[in-house]
Amino acid sequence: MPGWLESLSDTFRLQTYTFDARLKRTADFDGLDFSGDASALLTALRSLRSRFNQRPLAAMLVFTDGNATDEELLDANARWPHWLTEVLDGAAARLVHLGSASEYGDPGGPTPLTEDTPPRPTGSYGETKWAGTSSVLAARAGGADAAVVRGFNLVAEDLSPVSPLHQFRADVLALPPEGGTVTLWDPSTVRDFILLDDLARVVVAVALHEDPPDVVNACSGVGVDFGSIVRALGDATGRVVTVESLDRPGIPVVLGDPTRMRAVTGVQANMDAALLARTVLGQDGGS
Repeated sequence: MPGWLESLSDTFRLQTYTFDARLKRTADFDGLDFSGDASALLTALRSLRSRFNQRPLAAMLVFTDGNATDEELLDANARWPHWLTEVLDGAAARLVHLGSASEYGDPGGPTPLTEDTPPRPTGSYGETKWAGTSSVLAARAGGADAAVVRGFNLVAEDLSPVSPLHQFRADVLALPPEGGTVTLWDPSTVRDFILLDDLARVVVAVALHEDPPDVVNACSGVGVDFGSIVRALGDATGRVVTVESLDRPGIPVVLGDPTRMRAVTGVQANMDAALLARTVLGQDGGS
C-alpha cells in the first residue's frame, strides 16, 4: 500500500473498490491491470452513493487509467464534477476536484503558469477537464465548500498507457541489454512532472485546510525534457541509449508555478530525470 494511503488509513476507515463495467470490492490494488473494456464511472459512483446513503462518508478518491472516448471524457471530466456539485449542495462536506494542467493549453513560452493564468484548453481532454473545473468554481462562487487541485504530469510506477512515460519506459526496456536507439517526436519537449505521492499529499492538505484557495497547482516547478528522461531510463537499466528526433514538435514547454502549493500545503515536490526514471521503473518503491 502506498505511503499516502497508509497515512489516510491512520485517520479514516478506508474501503477500496475497482470498477470497469461494474463496481467490485477489493482488498488492495495490487491486481489492477487496466484490462477492462469499459469505464462505468457514473454508475460506479451512484452505486457507492446508494451504499453509503445516510452513513458518515468523508470523501471518495477516484483514479482512472485516462483512456476514454469523447463521450466518456464528458462523463468523467465534465458531467461527473457538475453532478457532484449538485449532490453536495448544502452538505457539510468539501469537494476537492482534481483538475489538469491541460486546462492551461499552450502557454506560449517557458514562463511558469500560476493559478491566475487564464485557461486556454485545446483538445477534448483539456476542454472537458476545464468544463469540470468551471462547474466546481461556479459552485464555490455560489457558496459551496469546494476547491480545485490542478495536477501536472503524473509520475508513478503504474502508468496509464496514454502517458508518454509509459511509452518511454516500454521503448527502453525493449532494447537489448547493451542499449540502442529510441526515436522521439521532439526530445526537447519540456514538461513539469510530479510524483503520485506528492500529488496525493497536496489533495489531502487542501481537503483538510481551514480555508483553501479556489485553485492550487500540483507541480514541481521543474522542467524535464523528454530526451533526458529516456537517457535516464537507460542509465537506470544499465543501457546506453541514443535519442533520435523526428523533429515534429508540439507544445514546447509547460511549467507550473508551485508557490501557492508550497504555501498552502507545505508540500515540496522534488523532481529530476533520474528520480523520475527510478520511480517509473519501481526502483524507488514506486508511487
